[in-house]
Amino acid sequence: MKYLDSSQLVHIAISVPEAADTIIRYIEEGVPTGSFLELIISNDFVHAAGCADETNQRLLFEYASVLYNDFPGGAWGSRQAYSDWINQHQAVRDAQREGR
Repeated sequence: MKYLDSSQLVHIAISVPEAADTIIRYIEEGVPTGSFLELIISNDFVHAAGCADETNQRLLFEYASVLYNDFPGGAWGSRQAYSDWINQHQAVRDAQREGR
């Protein structure tokens, strides 16, 4: 299933260019992210700000904008939503690895 349209892809790429590929793979394929993006996706901006590098500290508003405007509703908002999104896509990823 395709979740992002072309305008959303462009918005993500322009807003958070260094994280765009990881975000898109998470949304489209349920591929886990690194710890910083996991915190962002889980809506834990306090901890994300604490571990962000200088560039990502400046981009926290942009991350919030991408979540609000581009993420499917069930793909973000809590640690449980993050885990559920990944788990929902696990069977598809496993089948692709096995060549089904």
